[in-house]
Amino acid sequence: MIVLLLGLLQAEGLAHAFIYETAKPVRSVSVAGTFNNWNQSANPMRLESDGKTWKTMFRIEPGKHQYKFVLNGSEWVTDPKAAKNEDDGNGNVNSVLLMLPPGYEKPSLVGDGTVTESAIKHLQKVPYLNYDKGKLSFELRTRPVDLQRVDVLTYEEAHDFKRVRSVKLREFPLNELTSVWRGQLDWDRSGLLASAFRITDGNLTTFFDANGIEVNPKKDFEL
Repeated sequence: MIVLLLGLLQAEGLAHAFIYETAKPVRSVSVAGTFNNWNQSANPMRLESDGKTWKTMFRIEPGKHQYKFVLNGSEWVTDPKAAKNEDDGNGNVNSVLLMLPPGYEKPSLVGDGTVTESAIKHLQKVPYLNYDKGKLSFELRTRPVDLQRVDVLTYEEAHDFKRVRSVKLREFPLNELTSVWRGQLDWDRSGLLASAFRITDGNLTTFFDANGIEVNPKKDFEL
C-alpha cells in the first residue's frame, strides 16, 4: 500500500468563448481540439439570432491547444480569426489557442526567489507517479526557467518524518509554457510511504504537497 502526500493542485480551467461566423447556412457547428480529445460531439455551438454566428463558452486547462471547427458533423475547418495556425506533424493544419495560466503575465527568471504557483501540477497517476520494476518515478510540472532546484522528499510514515530520503529531480522543458521535473527512487512497496516536493529558487525554499504550496507541510522534514 502507498499513501502519498503529494500536490493535487489542478487548474479548474480558464473560460474561453469560441465564435464562428458562417458564410453559408449550415445545420450545425462544433469545436474539437486537444482540450476535448478531438471529440466533435463534446462541445456543440449555438446559433445566434443573426442566423450566421455560432458561439460556445467553456473552461479549458491552461496551455497550448490545437483546434478546428466542425461544420455539419463532417467538414473540418480552421478558425479564420485564430492568431496562428500550425501543422500538427501529421500533415494537418490546425488553429492554435494559447491559454496563459495566472501569473504568466510576469516574466520568469531562475533565482529571483519567486514561483509561478499556477503552473505547478502533480496528479497521483501516470505519468506523474508510476511504479515499475522496483522503481518509483515522480514527475512535477512547472513553468520553464522558473526554479533552481526541485527535490522529492520521501519518508516512512511509521517513523514520523524520520528516515527521510531526498532525490534531486531533473528538468525537461516540454514547450514554452511547461517543464517537467523527473526522478525516481528504489522502493520495495513495503509499509506506508509519504512524500512532498521541495522547491528551491534564490532565497526561497518551500514545499508542495496535498495542500498546495506550503512553507512547512505538517512539520519540518528531519534530514
